Amino acid sequence: MSEARYAIYYAPDVLSPLTLTAESWLGHSAWRNAGVQQPDFNDLSRNTLCDLTAQPRRYGFHATLKAPFRLADDRRETELIEAILRFAGRRQPARIDSLTLRWIGSFLALVPAMQSDALQDLAMDVVSHLDAFRAPLNVGDRARRMQADLSEHQVTLLDRWGYPYVDDEFRFHMTLTGRVDADQQDAMEVAAQQHFADFLDRPLAIDRLTLFKQASPEKFFVAVRSFPLNGDHAAGDHPKSLTVVNG
Repeated sequence: MSEARYAIYYAPDVLSPLTLTAESWLGHSAWRNAGVQQPDFNDLSRNTLCDLTAQPRRYGFHATLKAPFRLADDRRETELIEAILRFAGRRQPARIDSLTLRWIGSFLALVPAMQSDALQDLAMDVVSHLDAFRAPLNVGDRARRMQADLSEHQVTLLDRWGYPYVDDEFRFHMTLTGRVDADQQDAMEVAAQQHFADFLDRPLAIDRLTLFKQASPEKFFVAVRSFPLNGDHAAGDHPKSLTVVNG
């Protein structure tokens, strides 16, 4: 089996102001697979920011819709791209009315101020419609996921979809840090508020899907292709002409 993993994310357009701002924050561009100089803040040095963003830097700026997976043995990358293209062509964009910063445990993320049913439905449609491309979890990957002290319901989702945070467990978030100790969280939040000020308390269109690829475990995820959501059907609506590839 190939070492490569794929993921289907929401990531803003390559040239969008949010993308460029987030790349500066994380210190890396998933679109160019290249480093980006990070800023210095009054109470948060560049070196500290570099250390605390190391984990999300490997994945690129994104919100997970379909978590990283290996391709099934009978599937090819070109087929996956074609399936995402068909799916995206029949789906309307979703919308976040107001973007905000929030701590999720010990990491900081950009999240919707209020949950959106349309966004929840879109995320689950991505998971289910494209699941036939996902190879089953191997023993090692399942064991790694189980280290998170999952609930019984989350284990059921893990075994069905290869990821425990889908369906009613899904929470849209764009990760900005790894684990941050409590004594550093105030400085981190102030820096993030300053850096992302132009996007906070403002709407965000979830108007595209982006395919990311990690060639091997030691590599960064890179953006392969963006797929605008430009159809006339809402999430959850399955017209007869749409080929559903869920196994």
